[in-house]
Amino acid sequence: IKKSLTDKHGIAMTLNNIGLLYHNNKKYKKAQDYYSQSLIIKKEIADLHGEAMTLNNIGLTYEMQKNTLPQ
Repeated sequence: IKKSLTDKHGIAMTLNNIGLLYHNNKKYKKAQDYYSQSLIIKKEIADLHGEAMTLNNIGLTYEMQKNTLPQ
């Protein structure tokens, strides 16, 4: 629905929320895929608060995997 309305903010939020679902089910790679898609859109629409939230979620997935953040 969000795509058909071209609601980029809504699409980014939905992608982030799907990432959260995968994160909660310990499917961290899949979560990161959705977070990355969300982050691209949030940067595109200059949603700084949304970017911060998504970057935090990405960091949490790395922490749960005991990986360091990419350089």
